[in-house]
Amino acid sequence: MAVIRNAKATGRGRIARTPAILGLVVLAAVTVVLVAVALVPVGTPSTAGEAPGSPLVDGEATPTASPTASESPTASVSPAESGTVVVPGRVLAALDADTAWRSSTGACPNVPAEPERTTDGGASFRAFEAGASAILAIYPATEDEVTLIAQTAECAPTALGTFVAGEQWAVYDERLANNWYLLPADPASIHSQAGLVTAPCARAVQLASKNETEAAVLCDDATFFVTVDAGATWSDPVIVAGAAAVSATTAGYAVAVADASVCQGVHLVALAGSDRSSPTPCLVAATQPGEIALAAASDGTLWIWAGATLARSNDGGATWR
Repeated sequence: MAVIRNAKATGRGRIARTPAILGLVVLAAVTVVLVAVALVPVGTPSTAGEAPGSPLVDGEATPTASPTASESPTASVSPAESGTVVVPGRVLAALDADTAWRSSTGACPNVPAEPERTTDGGASFRAFEAGASAILAIYPATEDEVTLIAQTAECAPTALGTFVAGEQWAVYDERLANNWYLLPADPASIHSQAGLVTAPCARAVQLASKNETEAAVLCDDATFFVTVDAGATWSDPVIVAGAAAVSATTAGYAVAVADASVCQGVHLVALAGSDRSSPTPCLVAATQPGEIALAAASDGTLWIWAGATLARSNDGGATWR
């Protein structure tokens, strides 16, 4: 009987201890969960709702890093508002309503300097080999005289000239000092007629000069700057969204704008100081980035080369022929 009583007492003791043991087990499990949650890094993306084992797409939930002070964009310039201007693949210069020079250009030394000349308003062109690479600028002086700013086989700037309408060319590097041009190897610098100057932006892609002291620069973020002292100082930036090319005119500067949401081709905006004209009517043309060049002749004729279209205007771009 004593053994039986001891056995029952032992059973009751086990039953009495069971809830306590269960409570300890639950408490331990809760503790493990809380520790695991505490160890999850702040900002770890949740995978709630995802199929088991489904991977996250690279970068899908990765927050972008905040820019440092050195990475912040320059004041008043928003790339989203302005767009991007690519380095042009064409050069165009006009003497008058009938005579103009043009050339494709590109990376030195891969693209040869092969200017073309028209004397019939663009109805026909004749090509010449100038013996250099990648034309940077064309400056016609008369029917027969023109200067090319191009590059040597080593990609250094060089000046080539002809007095016989392209039939023969010679090196005239002394002319480099007297002409404006960009430096592909150093887009933050510009050669003015006063010498090498700092561009008003990190990457200048188009240049239009009026004379030895006045010029305009179009930068790759579609900002437009003007200088009246050969690049010693520059104006405040003007954003021209969709800008593709610039040329000096008798009244100021003209900018060719390619904006497919407004025009299936090109229209012009005239800039004179801080004044900006309304866009001209659309010149319909199929173009790709870098395929637009604009030039103004001394008689006021505007020439534009956009895709396969070459057109002229004698009323500021209101009409084209």
